[in-house]
Amino acid sequence: MKIYTYPSKSAEKRITSIINRGLGFKKKDYHQVAQILEDVRKNGDKALIKYANQFDCPGLSIKSIKVTPDEIEAAAKKVGKPFIRSLNRAIAQIESFHKHQLCNSWINTDRPGTFLGQ
Repeated sequence: MKIYTYPSKSAEKRITSIINRGLGFKKKDYHQVAQILEDVRKNGDKALIKYANQFDCPGLSIKSIKVTPDEIEAAAKKVGKPFIRSLNRAIAQIESFHKHQLCNSWINTDRPGTFLGQ
C-alpha cells in the first residue's frame, strides 16, 4: 500500500487523479440504468424479476424469491445471539438516524463516545 503524507505534491497529484478519473460510464449506460430504475419503480416485482432473469438468474420467479416464515425462523436459528443483537442494534441506529433527518438540523449522542449530526 502506498502511503502519502499530506500536504505534499505527490498526495495532491494522487488526490487530483482520483477526483478526475470519473466512473468510466458512458451516457448510454446512464440512460439504460435510468430506464431500468423507472421500470422497477412503475412495475415493482414484475420488472425486478424480468431484469433478474435477463442479467443474473434465468428462471427466477416471484414465488421462488418469497421467503417463508419457516425459512426466516430456520435462518434465525443458524446465527448466534451476538449477531441478532448486532442486527437489532443496527436497526435501531438506522431508524434513529433517519428519524433525525426529518428535522432541519440535529445532534444525536445516543451512544457513549459518539456525536452524530446534520
